[in-house]
Amino acid sequence: MNTNASVTPFGQRVAGILSISSAVIFLAGVALQMQSGWFPEEALSASEMGVWVVSVSGNLRSALLGIAFSCVAIVLWLTVLPNIRRLTAEKQPTLTWLGASAYLAGVVIALAAFVMAFGATWGLMSVPFETSQAASAIWMRSFLVMDDFATFLIGGLGAGLFSIAGWRSGELPKYTCSVGIAAAVLVTIVLLRYSYPIFAFAMIGYPLIMLWFILVGIAFCKRSGGLTQ
Repeated sequence: MNTNASVTPFGQRVAGILSISSAVIFLAGVALQMQSGWFPEEALSASEMGVWVVSVSGNLRSALLGIAFSCVAIVLWLTVLPNIRRLTAEKQPTLTWLGASAYLAGVVIALAAFVMAFGATWGLMSVPFETSQAASAIWMRSFLVMDDFATFLIGGLGAGLFSIAGWRSGELPKYTCSVGIAAAVLVTIVLLRYSYPIFAFAMIGYPLIMLWFILVGIAFCKRSGGLTQ
């Protein structure tokens, strides 16, 4: 195992706790978004943004809280990056650099998407219905494009390349790496669902990314001595 001194037990323990917390917070945000009827993909596909506006306006507090949870989780994802990078960089420098670049770009885009969505959702609920119905399609379609691209960068390239690097270097458990690689494949091919609906099954890759964050967090805690080996 790599004994890189820059990967301190305390730093790994903190990163592990935050990685696990980020997944829990993100999933809680998704639950609130779904409960409030906020997540816009289905409404956009059915051209029913008027129904979306009515649903969200009646559950605005839950919708905004769900979006805010996502923003917090995305910020926490940044804490995972330096630890994985330092963990695998010595033995797998190319994969680590590529994974880190994609991951960082994805986190920035994801945070921008959800911050934009928070402001747009709040703003759309305070304008006349006709205006919000027309504008919501533009704002929420923009959000979905950014969200899909960010997910591909974070989960498709970032988690995938980090998992391969972790597997090859032996610095992450193989089951953790397997979940990361599976999630990477699924969140990549799920992008085809817009043209070929049959690929919608690959949406299972989204919760797998959260599972990957949890498993990475557990691996960090074990390496730091925070959990029984």
